[in-house]
Amino acid sequence: MGLVFPILPSLFFGQGSVFPMGTPHAELWAYSIALAVWPFGLFVGGPVIGELSDKFGRKPTLLIALSLTAVAYGLSAASILIGNFWLFVVSRLMSGVVGGAYEVAQATVVDISDKETKARNLGYVSMAASIGFVIGPVVTSLSTSGWLSWMTISTPFWIAMGLAAINTLSILKLLERDKPKHPDLKLHPIGAAKTVGFLFLDKRVLYIGAIYLLLQAGWGFYTQGVALFMHHYYHYDTGSTGYFYAAMGLAVALCSVSVQPWLLKRFSPRTLYSVMGVICALLLVIAMLSKPLVVQWITAVLGSATQFICYTVVLMLLSGSVSEKEQGKVMGSAGAGFGLAWGSMIY
Repeated sequence: MGLVFPILPSLFFGQGSVFPMGTPHAELWAYSIALAVWPFGLFVGGPVIGELSDKFGRKPTLLIALSLTAVAYGLSAASILIGNFWLFVVSRLMSGVVGGAYEVAQATVVDISDKETKARNLGYVSMAASIGFVIGPVVTSLSTSGWLSWMTISTPFWIAMGLAAINTLSILKLLERDKPKHPDLKLHPIGAAKTVGFLFLDKRVLYIGAIYLLLQAGWGFYTQGVALFMHHYYHYDTGSTGYFYAAMGLAVALCSVSVQPWLLKRFSPRTLYSVMGVICALLLVIAMLSKPLVVQWITAVLGSATQFICYTVVLMLLSGSVSEKEQGKVMGSAGAGFGLAWGSMIY
């Protein structure tokens, strides 16, 4: 995500766009589709991957998902080279379908954690993701700057393909094979549909799931839309946008290792979510109403940190609401909720 977000405005807008659509209206729709198709794929595939990991084990599921991720990024790079918008859409959809690997990683961490260490260990996973969100935009900024002749706007996608391949090999060599948590689970389309609706239908997680969806919808609108906003109003290019996203990721990384553990020891999850949620909402309002560029940077950094705390707390509550056998299921459903919320930006 960190590699892709800074690039997208340059693919659709401006004289050198890779996918020219002819009219501003068509460009906006194409841009929205390119953004929405990845979370839509996650909405469809996330719960399935979660259940597959419960039935067959975390390791084989991760290996398959990350292998297909590498293929998807290769197709994205190829679509840019040949200027084929619909191949790009298909590749982003494919990447989203197997994007539930992140939730499987979270379920893996839950498996090896107890009540005392669950919050800390989930924080480590989120910290790793946030560090990736720091590195990704920086890599994008450097690899599209033209300082080496062979670097083009497709280069970050080739890099992402290589990283996914390395990740696959790392899991193959370093992650121990785990025992399936629910080997007798029967997989069928109706069951997958029920898993998608798990956050909406199961009374144990219904209200927490609703909170999670609202959180992801609000932050998803901002995170996906801010690149286009910075491009249009502050004339940010791919490099500047990359550094903007990197600052957001750095704020989350620092928060996860310093501020969040301190807060979790002193406040209940409900209190912490309520306070941080209100602060995050106020920061978004300030960003919407303010014109100075420095305000956009400050609200992005502080908003990322407060949203991260809310996200971790909600995951803790979701995980603690279900049995050990259902960890993959609830994390897969969380991934589907993420995809539903972020994919709705197309409207």
